[in-house]
Amino acid sequence: MMERSVLTRFSVLQTKAWTMALALTFCGPVMHGAVAQAATNLAVQEYKVGAGDVLSITVYGDAGLTGQFPVSADGTIGYPILGTVDVLDKTAPDIAELLRVSLVEHIANLSVAVAVTEYAPVFVIGDVRNSGRYQFRPGMIALELFALSGGLREATDKTMSSELQLMVMRQEYVDGNLQVLAQDVKRARLEAELNDGPFVYDLNGQADPATADEIVQAERRLYELSVAQMETEKRSLIRQKANFAEEIKTLEQSTALRATELKLVTEQADASASLVSKGLVVKAELRDQQRQVSAANRDLLEAGAYLARARQNESEIDQRILSLVLNRHSLAAKDLREVNIDLVRLRRRMAFNLEAISRMSSAARRASLGEIKAAPVFTVVRPVNGAYQESVLQETDPVRGGDILRITVPQVSDMVIGSLQHTD
Repeated sequence: MMERSVLTRFSVLQTKAWTMALALTFCGPVMHGAVAQAATNLAVQEYKVGAGDVLSITVYGDAGLTGQFPVSADGTIGYPILGTVDVLDKTAPDIAELLRVSLVEHIANLSVAVAVTEYAPVFVIGDVRNSGRYQFRPGMIALELFALSGGLREATDKTMSSELQLMVMRQEYVDGNLQVLAQDVKRARLEAELNDGPFVYDLNGQADPATADEIVQAERRLYELSVAQMETEKRSLIRQKANFAEEIKTLEQSTALRATELKLVTEQADASASLVSKGLVVKAELRDQQRQVSAANRDLLEAGAYLARARQNESEIDQRILSLVLNRHSLAAKDLREVNIDLVRLRRRMAFNLEAISRMSSAARRASLGEIKAAPVFTVVRPVNGAYQESVLQETDPVRGGDILRITVPQVSDMVIGSLQHTD
């Protein structure tokens, strides 16, 4: 339906353009009949002066005030006696009245006539046969200027551009398939790391088995490196735990011996104390035994501290082994979330590209057979408030002197993509 509408509008527009061109070329006498002349005179009278025009000003009875005056870029003319006069967007009768009122203060009984003897040219650029500069006349419309420029040029370059873009889109679709495959293989690898299971990926049905196998093998190497790294770190931690276990065993035995030694020296000191009370042993010997008890007690406390520290280290090793596994799972889960999001985006883009390729292939084939054509788009570049601006122009809209009319024809690919985006 869209293509039929575009074709109908294009045919009507081409018919209008060629009809106007034929009228301008072969029907001059008819066009300059009484009705046409009246319309032209009205357009001239209502024409608003712009930059680049040339005014013919006649002051009857004073040749010094009569002459040709070009309108500058800021819409003014330099006029004797009055200096700079703003004439922008004023009609010829309005300018004549403005000059008469301004001059009457200096010279009485003046009669002033103003006419535009030369209009600023208009320019045509874009997808036309003859772009360039054209003479402007009041009442000219965009379609007339389009006809004067010879209509649309051959669309061979547009067709070639569309075919090239179609080739690029097909290559992008192939590349997109590879990206989807790479992300899907990565997803399988991350799931294996997350679940501490084997990495397996089925390559059946792949259009390019060799490339697919390279992608799988690359992910397999990453998986094996990840597993090897974790196993190496885990073995190192297990060895440290075994060392701490051996140290704990030794410290426990040492502590037991020290406790026995403390018990013995304590019993000996107690016996000596009893003998001292009976006067059988001197106090000096008792003090030596008490110092031995104190030293044995200190050694037992130090051994207990070493034992507690060794048990703490063993517990930290267990925590590090657990953290090693949890960190691996956490990283895999985070990366897996990103991969799943990327896969959704890629598959949506692939579906869009496939639909665009299908429509563009059909449209390109029909365009090559001349079944569909894109209607031209008119835009005009003109100064607005001192700055050039470009705006859309309809085919029957009037143009102004100094306008730059741009005529472009959308490529088939642009039409297809635009219709897809509008549908979405």
